[in-house]
Amino acid sequence: MDWSQPAHPTVVQGTVVQGKVSNDYNQMGGSHYNQQKFNVQTGDGSYPKGEQQPNTFRDVFWAFLFIVHLFIILCLTAVFGPAAVDAANSGGYKQSNDYGGSVGGYQTGFGAVITNCMLCAMSAFVISAFSLFYTINCARSVVTSGLLFQCFMSFCFMLAMIASGSFMAILGVLMFGWSVCYTWAIWHRIPFAAANLMTATTAVKANSGLFGIAYLFLIIGLLWTICWEITATGSYMVTSNCDNDGNCSAMNGFLLFVLLLSFYWTHSVIQKNTVHVTVAGTVGGWWFNPHQASSGCSRAVRGSLQRATTYSFGSICFGSLIVAVVRALRAMADMARDNEEGGTAILLCLIDCILGCIEGIVEYFNKWAYVYVGLYGYSFIESGKNVLGLFKSRGWNTIVTDNLVESALFFVNVGIGLLTGCIGFILESSFGDMYGVFGDSDKIMGFVIGFVIGFVLSSIVMSTIESATNTVIVCFAEAPAEFEANHPQLSDQMRASWLTGYPDEYS
Repeated sequence: MDWSQPAHPTVVQGTVVQGKVSNDYNQMGGSHYNQQKFNVQTGDGSYPKGEQQPNTFRDVFWAFLFIVHLFIILCLTAVFGPAAVDAANSGGYKQSNDYGGSVGGYQTGFGAVITNCMLCAMSAFVISAFSLFYTINCARSVVTSGLLFQCFMSFCFMLAMIASGSFMAILGVLMFGWSVCYTWAIWHRIPFAAANLMTATTAVKANSGLFGIAYLFLIIGLLWTICWEITATGSYMVTSNCDNDGNCSAMNGFLLFVLLLSFYWTHSVIQKNTVHVTVAGTVGGWWFNPHQASSGCSRAVRGSLQRATTYSFGSICFGSLIVAVVRALRAMADMARDNEEGGTAILLCLIDCILGCIEGIVEYFNKWAYVYVGLYGYSFIESGKNVLGLFKSRGWNTIVTDNLVESALFFVNVGIGLLTGCIGFILESSFGDMYGVFGDSDKIMGFVIGFVIGFVLSSIVMSTIESATNTVIVCFAEAPAEFEANHPQLSDQMRASWLTGYPDEYS
């Protein structure tokens, strides 16, 4: 069908939709599209569809503030970095000659740790590729396994608490009972979650360059972490009063907050939300104009990345800053609680609980707001209002609170982590004392290192899938007609499973 021409009326979910969809991309050649605005009567009334916004910079102040903050941190690195380097050279980073030999063809010591990390990372890449293929073809099994995995974990927690004889055993029993009831209550929603997951993985697979972007930002995040650690260590040593034995006083509270805020803000911007917005824009392009979003480095991928790092970068910085402030305050509350006892510790625990609730609310808002930022280029606040208004008009409040897909992807991450952990354990067991730096715990550390590497690398892939599933939900609520026209088979599966899982919300 030629999408530049008026389409015939399309009946989707009992609603007649009349309109025209254009495949004209913006001047950037991205995944954003121009389309005629129309209303759909559903839920408690009508709602307008989102429209592509002009190519103008949004939330500019927050992007400027983020860049200024990066410049300040780099200046602190230049000022305090030498102190951290001197401490590392003169401190405890000494390596015994006992770690210089070789066993089984491997160099022992930290060189062997690096070798094992590389082998585990390569294994994780391969396993993640197979897991992606399995997720596409067996989405329902993945979702079901993730749900049952929650029950299994709560069951193990219950047994552990009962075995310990602690009063926490009552909490363990309640958690297991709640998990079983929750599983029974939402079991009928598994088909829709599976259809959503299958659609998302299909879209991401068609634009596989998204994985490369995710790993690229991971590397940038790791480099930033090194820079931040040098700054934090040097700042602590320079600003704290230390005696001849190396005992130092606590860091200045304001400086500690600024450093923590910088850490969380930068990582939220670089490793999470920029990728999230890029994925949302790409999946939107695949939804509306699949011929422009069907290759590893498609026009949709390039355009979405360009918009996320330019016009929408301020919106990404704004939302990330809100979460970073809450996380920094929680981190400081945790540090203070560790040094306090009695009533003060209880008060700090309550403060931490309140901040945790606020963090969850803000992250929930951000998750959906960034989908609209990626799809249409709205400002951050406007995006959040529009997407939540869309769900409210649709009557979809129950749907967006379901976490079946998230549980399934977490289950995949844990599975890949366990497999790579086993590989690390086998390597250590097969070649003897490969590490030599952990003493009698070498085999355990081989498993732990492998697990962490596998879990982190798998999380990069699965976070991309999770962003895609969120975008699919928004697009399915807003543009089912385009989905039916461009991807009829996937649309049929989602609509059929929708009837089964959410009959009350069907319109």
